[in-house]
Amino acid sequence: MAGSMRRDDGDGGDDGDRPKRAAGVLLTEWDCPGCDANNPCDERVFEKQAIELRCGYCGETFAVKRTEAGQLSFREA
Repeated sequence: MAGSMRRDDGDGGDDGDRPKRAAGVLLTEWDCPGCDANNPCDERVFEKQAIELRCGYCGETFAVKRTEAGQLSFREA
């Protein structure tokens, strides 16, 4: 499953063709794959390191991990 989300690399500009920082991707919001609710967020997601996010509406918990390709993967935790 994959939810949609906004990402911010922390520099205040658009991502254009600049390289990504190694510090991880900052999630500012995410859509729950279970109920489609939009959730505010302030978490960094690092490559090969999962974090857990809980939907504030349906209560489901998801493990979120950044793949080597830079995509975010949501799995039920």
